[in-house]
Amino acid sequence: MLIKLNWLFLTICLLLLAGPSACDDAAQDEDVDAGGTADSGKDAAGDSDTDSDADAGQDSGDDEWVNPGCNADRNVIQDNLRVVLTVDLTNEADDVISMKEEITVTAPEAGDAVTFFGEKFTMGRASAGYAYDNHEATFCVEPFNAGEDVTVEIEYDVKLKNATGMQMWGLNRWSQGSVSVIGPMNEPYFAPYWLMAPQSPFTVDKVYDDSPALESIDLTVTVPDEAWTVVGPGGPAAVDGNDWNFVFDVPQPLYALSFVASTDFEEPFSVGLTQSGVDVIAAVSAPRREAAEQVFPDAVVTIDWMEQNIGPFEFGDYLTLVEIPVYGGGMEHTTVTWIGSSTIEVNEGGSFIVVHEVVHHWWGDNVRFADWPHFWLAEGFDEWSTNFNIMGEILSPGQFDARKLRYRTNAAEYSYPRFNGMPDPGPLRFDDGDDVLMDHWAFDLNLYYVYGAAFLEMVNQRLMKDFGTDLIEVLAAWFDLKHLSSTTTEEFLEFLEETTEDDAGYWSDLFDDWVYQTPCPTLEIADYDYSGGEASVSITRTAGGDQDISDLEIVFMDGTDEYSTTVELPGAQDSDVATVTMPSEPTMIAVDPDLFYILRLETGSGWTGPSIGFTTE
Repeated sequence: MLIKLNWLFLTICLLLLAGPSACDDAAQDEDVDAGGTADSGKDAAGDSDTDSDADAGQDSGDDEWVNPGCNADRNVIQDNLRVVLTVDLTNEADDVISMKEEITVTAPEAGDAVTFFGEKFTMGRASAGYAYDNHEATFCVEPFNAGEDVTVEIEYDVKLKNATGMQMWGLNRWSQGSVSVIGPMNEPYFAPYWLMAPQSPFTVDKVYDDSPALESIDLTVTVPDEAWTVVGPGGPAAVDGNDWNFVFDVPQPLYALSFVASTDFEEPFSVGLTQSGVDVIAAVSAPRREAAEQVFPDAVVTIDWMEQNIGPFEFGDYLTLVEIPVYGGGMEHTTVTWIGSSTIEVNEGGSFIVVHEVVHHWWGDNVRFADWPHFWLAEGFDEWSTNFNIMGEILSPGQFDARKLRYRTNAAEYSYPRFNGMPDPGPLRFDDGDDVLMDHWAFDLNLYYVYGAAFLEMVNQRLMKDFGTDLIEVLAAWFDLKHLSSTTTEEFLEFLEETTEDDAGYWSDLFDDWVYQTPCPTLEIADYDYSGGEASVSITRTAGGDQDISDLEIVFMDGTDEYSTTVELPGAQDSDVATVTMPSEPTMIAVDPDLFYILRLETGSGWTGPSIGFTTE
């Protein structure tokens, strides 16, 4: 996912100032409807103290259904999630969306109840009695054994919101100028803002805020009339009157499920076929067509590169890039890839958004992270594939080199606090007890993307230097092992150790220094001297962590020739001196030109030496 960071930063800062409950208020208003009140409780008989459960029955058929209630304990089941869902947009003009959902999970142990989360729905009939407190519903079902499927059918209404900076999650109407679309945004854990799901917002339960795998989805979107176009998972819909049906049975993270419906799109059109036959489709408004025709083919380049180097595209024969007004970036909804209207541009930034979101169909949508503390396994892996590899197929060599240089320098800056007095961002793999949105996302978001990618380039450099392979080869094997499953940082570390036959702590030491702690070291270059045919500078650690720095290359250049040496800064040592013999005074000094480390550089007070940088060019 990519969102214009100033907009996201303002949004989440406001949420932090308002407190955790503001996230709920941002996507759902506080109206009390038939589903109950936000503070409703259950008495000994399992009845809501507002009688909301008894009133929740809606006249959704010929006979009125009365909810018999449920007095069972909570029992959240996330295993083997399958959903059949109808989203009825007939009354979208009144901001009411009617839902019919059949949700199936596989029980890990015997029981007689199942719990799903859903925020402030107007609940209707169901296949079993339930207790609902405006956040979660527990259904009393027929007794089941371990390993058996449990299915619940539910009807409910959801309020359609107008997307703004503070209301971007859940089912929204996204409008700007003459273009308006309807579609849900789930990441990180806002699927229950528009459908019943075994995933909770963090304000309800942090234990279940991880994104379960959605094994299959049978989605029908009912539109008001024939003027509508609907884009959904898996490719073109089976259309029957006003019903658009999408069936998709490849596992994906629940946060990556979406659809988009609009009356303002042109007829979707192909922008190119990949070498393996994947058809890349554009769904955009007329004003964006020309730019889409030029920049969306970068998705074809991306799929071809990933299939040639990492592994197959496993989500069918179609990938649709769909325009979303107001949205300031992109989102990797599986095969329904969102691209913000303002980012459909024929420039480096427009290409980057397309490439990044498509790469997520390998890292994030396919190889999934087990829980939010491993978020970097999606974003960092994506950014390394994108910015250290695929963008080189699109940009000029000079642009590509400049892009990689920006990533290493920005990565260092992002590991430090944005403002004085703020805590250090990160670490890259954060604590299991932390919340991704409230504890990390607001001020650390770039860390998981940019620092994560720069760290992987550190891994790549070590693989080439010390093990005779490279990260592309390793990631191809990693994808083959973990595709269509979830994983953790620790599993990736173990895989590196096994792949390189490392039993001496090489990789675990690296992860301890750079994944489990931040910020990166700040190195001060000072005490420049050139005399007697020798040039020297001191290298001093002045800030950051105690990461071990060994064989740090320092290159002195005199305009035509390079003179290289190394310095040592182990964790307990903060200073060393780099000295070389050279016939003339250096005009430039490069520190670590191959990106063995993530470093922040500064020069000492009164510096009079040559320019300092990371590159020898």
